[in-house]
Amino acid sequence: LKEPPRAQLVGSDQPLSFALASKESSTFTVAALHAGRKPSGRLVNWAAFGLEGMFNPGGAILEESVSERAGGGPAGTWTPLDAELVVKGQGYLLLHCQVEPFVVLVDQQPSVFTFSESDTMLRIPLPATDGKKSVSVRWS
Repeated sequence: LKEPPRAQLVGSDQPLSFALASKESSTFTVAALHAGRKPSGRLVNWAAFGLEGMFNPGGAILEESVSERAGGGPAGTWTPLDAELVVKGQGYLLLHCQVEPFVVLVDQQPSVFTFSESDTMLRIPLPATDGKKSVSVRWS
């Protein structure tokens, strides 16, 4: 049976342990964790994993960056945070995030998405079109 994707956060100096039974295999994706704060002060962590169901899901991510918008309140209290990605392929783009986003844009158009607080997974459907797609995830 295929195990659903799950996020496990570990520090850069922490070991990651796993065990496989005989004749079993598994795929791991290591992704950078980005952080910011919502206006409420709540911490927003996110990491882009790539396309669900691919052997190398991270290969679909061509560019990844954090966009910090101007404004937001007294200096040092919070920074409006966006995830900006350029991806290729179709299917579901998976991101780990602890907070549901306010809006998701695919090629500058609002997109439906699903978010599960229990497994901290954000799934964004990508259309079956050729070429690169820009994806923006906004938490405020």
